[in-house]
Amino acid sequence: MYNGLSSNFGYNSLYKLSKNIKEFYDNLYNDETLMIDSGGYSIIVGDVNPRDIGKFIECYNYFLEYHKDIYNYILSLDIPIFLEYPAYNTVKHIDEYNRKSYYESKQILEKHPELYEKFIFVWHFKIQKQFDIWRNIYNDYFNDGKLKHHAIGGLVGLRGMTGIKFSPFIAQSYRILKLIENDGHDHNLIHILGVYGRQDRLFMQFMNELFNNHYLKNKTVDISFDTINYTISGLYKVRDFPLIQLLQSNPMLRDEKKMLPWLEKFIPNKTVLNNVLVEIDNVKKDKPINDTRLLSLTYVIYSHIIDKMMYKFLQNEGIMDLFVRYPDYNKLKNKVYPLIYSAAKKYPFAFENLEKQIMKNFYWFSNFHRAYMDGANLDRIDKGIEHFINEINFPGDLS
Repeated sequence: MYNGLSSNFGYNSLYKLSKNIKEFYDNLYNDETLMIDSGGYSIIVGDVNPRDIGKFIECYNYFLEYHKDIYNYILSLDIPIFLEYPAYNTVKHIDEYNRKSYYESKQILEKHPELYEKFIFVWHFKIQKQFDIWRNIYNDYFNDGKLKHHAIGGLVGLRGMTGIKFSPFIAQSYRILKLIENDGHDHNLIHILGVYGRQDRLFMQFMNELFNNHYLKNKTVDISFDTINYTISGLYKVRDFPLIQLLQSNPMLRDEKKMLPWLEKFIPNKTVLNNVLVEIDNVKKDKPINDTRLLSLTYVIYSHIIDKMMYKFLQNEGIMDLFVRYPDYNKLKNKVYPLIYSAAKKYPFAFENLEKQIMKNFYWFSNFHRAYMDGANLDRIDKGIEHFINEINFPGDLS
């Protein structure tokens, strides 16, 4: 990770950042997509003093305009809260700083219309006042049909702070859907930041099929997400080997000799595979691990397999057909819950202890689905978002 907008930022650091990113990008596979974060987290956590935010915004927009050839996508510079400077957590300050950021970005987008293909508008909504700020900024600067891509932010740590069991991106995804359905573009992106729970990944796949195959006509939308959780979890669980546990849960693969061909499917590079096997052997013999990054890679693979298992469940059990056929939640619950319960027994790595969370997600999806199918306008969707925000019940607010 390259940080060009930390506490000691400026045009010189942006040049170095651009150079490092280009070198990194040149070493990727040809079909890799590079998305650049805005660096706003440095403001949120206090690495940037509020008096320097104007300079920070200028640097971000300079990068947006003059280094546009080194990235495929770039997230907008959003400032939702100040953790180290709570006196600035007011509607006035949050609105003022974000308006400056988005207004200046808009001027660059108008000057370079091709950047609409790369720019991603990040929404915040976990409290009502935030939602009002971002909705008004969108309406004032971007409600002209030119914006293509959206992201949902402010979700990092949200479940831990609130105790919610449902996926927090559901309501805002429907608002974005209403915005893009008539925006004139053939292809859009909805990017979700900072979620990684199994139920989240299940319903992002569910939402991708629902939006593309049942809602949108003559256009498509990609549902994507990013999280550092896989790498961090892999580092913490290097001696647990969830990937090996998952493979050995299949009676046919408990013999290590039979397991090896399966590992080769997921790690085709023989050098990397051999190094992973060496590290696995080191753990078994209680020897020091040479490269924990290799073992964290196995957790990424493990998570990918879990996603595939979930998608297979959605397809094999006809979950989408049931959802569309039974828009009333109580009827849907009677049909789907037994399938979820059985899946938790059959695929414990993917579904165990998720029954309540999954059904809570279906509750919210069914409510927004009925509204959408009834032709709900944005005002009605926003009413649903207000109820959703109340259910999140975030322990904080802007003054």
